[in-house]
Amino acid sequence: MPNEGMAFFLDPLNLVLIAIAAFAGFKLWQVLGLRTGAEPLAQMRQFKTEPKPTDLELKPLAEPKPVWDGVAEENSDLAKTLQSIGERARGFNGADFLKNSISAHERVMEAFAAGNATVLKLLLNAPTFKIFESEITRRAEAGEKHEFRFVSPEKATLVGARLNGNLASLDVAYTSQVISAIKNKDGALLSGDDKRIVTLKEIWTFERGLNALEPNWRLADTRDDA
Repeated sequence: MPNEGMAFFLDPLNLVLIAIAAFAGFKLWQVLGLRTGAEPLAQMRQFKTEPKPTDLELKPLAEPKPVWDGVAEENSDLAKTLQSIGERARGFNGADFLKNSISAHERVMEAFAAGNATVLKLLLNAPTFKIFESEITRRAEAGEKHEFRFVSPEKATLVGARLNGNLASLDVAYTSQVISAIKNKDGALLSGDDKRIVTLKEIWTFERGLNALEPNWRLADTRDDA
């Protein structure tokens, strides 16, 4: 009978394990080569430990743009007043205000034509709202209808700013192309022209109390831009 040593090599499972170990050792030798411990360090594989740049690295913060940037010339009276408003009204920015004022202009014009006093009350100050509401009431009692729509994108320019105590006022000049016509209850044309595009040039004044809890600008005055 074979002794215990021979029996180990005759076991098929043991032979498979020996083959796997030999193959793994050979592959390891191919990758690492023979190391004697006396080889120059220069021949050793170099591993870089420097951290890679990531988006988490600290970067200097960009200087915030002044509140008048894009809407007024530096050192102009308009820029100085806008700067004063910005120092007292957190989050105020002239360019953002001008963009929002275009939306406000369109909403007011469309709400007025439609006789929507609810929307107007949110966008106008109390005295101006009374004027608009009075005209809406008159048209409704007379059976008149105001047909109105914007034809092309508006152009808006910030042309004035004032700071009187806690009251800030900003003037915006608008140029817009519209179709506007008022007809009586029988559909006859009273004013304007529902088939002709006209150019409107207006200056609107918006006001805001800087010490008020509500940070909204409201329309306070409208006039033609001669």
